[in-house]
Amino acid sequence: MTPRTRWISAAVSAAAVALLAWAFAPRPLAVETAPVALAAFERVVQEDGRTRLLERYVVSAPLAGRLERITLQPGDAVAAGAPLARLAPGLAPMLDARSSAQLRGSGGIGRGEEGGVGSREGVGEGRKGGWGSEHQGRQAAVAAHFGQVLGLAE
Repeated sequence: MTPRTRWISAAVSAAAVALLAWAFAPRPLAVETAPVALAAFERVVQEDGRTRLLERYVVSAPLAGRLERITLQPGDAVAAGAPLARLAPGLAPMLDARSSAQLRGSGGIGRGEEGGVGSREGVGEGRKGGWGSEHQGRQAAVAAHFGQVLGLAE
């Protein structure tokens, strides 16, 4: 090998090493910068989750009504016998012929035939002895029933 070919092979080898070093050298990454400030750290994770219940509890009432807003918070101390929730009587349903006959027979609402739901008297006369007084009587009967069942009646 002549000195000239040695110089050429050395130059080609050095060029190959330089090319490999350049190819595998780490590249700078584009980053987002911001000024440093003292603040609260907030992170929000919005993903679907799955709830696993260890024990199930059924809460039921013997009669229909509306559950009023519960004022207790998780972790609040509760004394024995203290009420956890309050049931309010719901609105009385509209009376059909069968229900009104049952109520008349059982003495639930005592009213005569005049000014009743099925009669034409009292139409256009406001609440004078017609549906209004019957509805108020029905609501009073339901409230009394709630009081007896819940032990609130005196």
